[in-house]
Amino acid sequence: MRHSGQEDHQTEVLRQELIDGYGLLPQQILREAIADYHAKIKSQEKEQPQEVLALTTAREAGLIIDYYELENGWLQVFIAGEDKPVSISKSNVISWVQEQERLNCVTT
Repeated sequence: MRHSGQEDHQTEVLRQELIDGYGLLPQQILREAIADYHAKIKSQEKEQPQEVLALTTAREAGLIIDYYELENGWLQVFIAGEDKPVSISKSNVISWVQEQERLNCVTT
């Protein structure tokens, strides 16, 4: 992950403020930052919504090729044999996956 010179400068300014203004040691800042970042990642993993779990399971089962989430609350789902992804709203994902499972059982 590369950072721009401006981001590096902003980080340095914040780091220096923590050292000068609050008397923190560089090691303390780094240790806290790593612990906070780790906790943030772990909490995001635990909060994985049911829609994502349903799509992940569908991908592992071969019902879909892949998917990605759009910022507007919709998902793009890639299905074998289709040139373009299918757009599905998050609120309809679970029922859509269930329908794909049903269709897959009928055709196999």
